[in-house]
Amino acid sequence: MSNRVVKKNLAGQEDILYGEGTSSQTRNGGTYLMNKVRSIYPVNSVAERDALDTAKFTKCRLYFAAARPAEDYEWNGSVWVLLGSTGPNVVKVISDTSYTLLDDDIGKILQFTSNSAITITMPIGLVVGYHTQVLQTGTGQVTVVAAVGAAMQSADTLLSTRVQYSIMSVQMYTADTFVIAGDLA
Repeated sequence: MSNRVVKKNLAGQEDILYGEGTSSQTRNGGTYLMNKVRSIYPVNSVAERDALDTAKFTKCRLYFAAARPAEDYEWNGSVWVLLGSTGPNVVKVISDTSYTLLDDDIGKILQFTSNSAITITMPIGLVVGYHTQVLQTGTGQVTVVAAVGAAMQSADTLLSTRVQYSIMSVQMYTADTFVIAGDLA
């Protein structure tokens, strides 16, 4: 048996569920077949995401509808994995000479404007799949460092922007391990 259900939730957003099977889960006043299901849910918080009964399905994809840019996650059978952010890139202008990445920086372009050297700390505890871009628009070279418990990897062990208007990509592909790439020195 195969089904496709589209139902408006309480916030007026669509719950879109695809699936087949016999197990069910109740959500927003409806009961849906959840065995071998691929479903897409809009949620508005980490708490709402974590409250989903993941034992009822083998694959689930959701997005934070209230987030800008929206964030897509997929349940891999044991943890939620960030697939990426959708929507336009948001530029966050930073004039400080030291900065620690924040959860809220995911998917953003971080523009550093200082003419003095800048240090960015890669903290532990960010979600796997975390990514951001670092743009040096001032003359101060941007260097990334790892917080205690975090690790960084880069081709040729380069961890700083090369010159003004260089851009570096910061990606976390496993827990607390970052890959740094781009126009580096």
